[in-house]
Amino acid sequence: MKKSTRLAAIVAAMAVTTSMVLAGCGNSSSGSSTASKDNSSGSTTTSESGESGGEVTVGRNGDVWVNANGDEIDISKHVDLTVYTIFGGGGTDTDMVNDAANKLNEELVNATVDVQVMNDWRTRYNLALSSGEKIDLIWTAMWYQYQPFAYDGAWYDITNMVDETVPELRDLIGEDSWKQCRIDGKDYAIPSMNMGNSQWGVAWREDLRKEMGCSEITDMASMEEYAQAILENHPEMIPYCESASGGLFHSLSEKSHTFIGLGNPQFSYGVGYDPAKKELYQWDTTDWFREYCHTMRDWIVKGYCQPDIGSTTDDSTNGILTGKYAGSVCYTPGNMPRLIDSAEALGWEVDYMSYGEMYQWTYWDSPVQMSYAIPASSENPERTLMWVYSILTNDELYNIYDCGIEGTHYELDDEGHYVSLNDATNPGYVQSGLGLTSSLFNKDAKHYTKSYQWVLDYYDEAIEPYLIENVFQNFPEDYTEYSDLQTANNEVSQQYKWPVIRGAMDNVDEALDDALARQDAAGRQEIIAHVKEQFADYLAGLE
Repeated sequence: MKKSTRLAAIVAAMAVTTSMVLAGCGNSSSGSSTASKDNSSGSTTTSESGESGGEVTVGRNGDVWVNANGDEIDISKHVDLTVYTIFGGGGTDTDMVNDAANKLNEELVNATVDVQVMNDWRTRYNLALSSGEKIDLIWTAMWYQYQPFAYDGAWYDITNMVDETVPELRDLIGEDSWKQCRIDGKDYAIPSMNMGNSQWGVAWREDLRKEMGCSEITDMASMEEYAQAILENHPEMIPYCESASGGLFHSLSEKSHTFIGLGNPQFSYGVGYDPAKKELYQWDTTDWFREYCHTMRDWIVKGYCQPDIGSTTDDSTNGILTGKYAGSVCYTPGNMPRLIDSAEALGWEVDYMSYGEMYQWTYWDSPVQMSYAIPASSENPERTLMWVYSILTNDELYNIYDCGIEGTHYELDDEGHYVSLNDATNPGYVQSGLGLTSSLFNKDAKHYTKSYQWVLDYYDEAIEPYLIENVFQNFPEDYTEYSDLQTANNEVSQQYKWPVIRGAMDNVDEALDDALARQDAAGRQEIIAHVKEQFADYLAGLE
């Protein structure tokens, strides 16, 4: 997308009226996946033909749940469900929203549901699963051990359960999405119905760029020019918000047209996918990765980003809106509507470029990214599936979780667009504040801001033209044979490579060489050989 076109889209989006069904959420925090491409297929109606040939209404009927096959399943016992989500915008009124939703949950599935945002997922996730905590639904993703957890028995195999309890989910979500999420032919994840492109990119204060007379931001050189100008003209601000997952890393990996699988330079053996050659290779011995390590150190020293990127909990959007940061290098297209709306209210102008657009190399996300799984500790897996179906088909329930309470947290304008009634710096409930509805997505119920048109325009002009096929996203690695080596490799990586990746080491080359040598001594090359063998078999199975 040309710069002038993108700027025009931002301005025009405020006045756009759209009657088409849009898909996606634009309010996730940094690192999350939000999208605008509808990935569903089949019917979303609740009236299906049963085996007898008559019409049945899917859902609760007294003390039973009637599914599309006409089967009646006893739900007379009230249950309490616990759901863990991620990347919710939160607010002060999440309890109010849960309470309002539970009035409907009681009617729809005879259950109360406690939806909690797992903001401390880096330390809490593994413990929650390994301890046997009673969880009925939890987010999962390819970049956060979806497959290893499946192999370790952490998830319910819901293959037969879906067919026997809520077979209508098959058509509602679409067979292609189910297929992409399967492990050894079994269903463990409820695929996201809200696919899109979550490649990171750079967001910035366009009003400040113009004020300072900087070049248009289109590459690394112009990003650094802007950062230096911010330090000189607005020393109270940090130029960019970075994250431990490495926004700057993604800019250089995508410049090299490499997909790194787990989406994070820390949790990897250094194996990436080259779609052009359809093969894996070791990226942490390449020139571009060494360049990244030097660049990251340079940015830390110069102050282009915060120095504590390994432990920071700063949210990019809030960081920009509060004036702490002048931009972010770990930002997705789906975040932009919220930033655009809030910046406009403050009299600011913002802009964005994804690294996919920057290097003309993009891909759609896998439906397993930010999907949901039922942990093996759940005592009510069937009721959980019924509740999931209810969110995907009951507009009122979906809108409560997505928007909050109408008249309190939002209103609809004359054209049906979502208008927030929240204080931008102290919200009662932002859209998808409980982090649920971006993945459990009801396209017929979704309310959008006028500015969401920006995302559609951006996808059409800056993503669609550069799409590549990325089969590595769904590769189900099985590390059972080399789990000991993996543990040793990860420990070495954490101690010696992470500091290099995060820009904490003065002598980058020496520290990187030492880290790589230690990883190899810990069996890294043996691991890579296993991964390549598995991937070759995986590719053969796709043919």
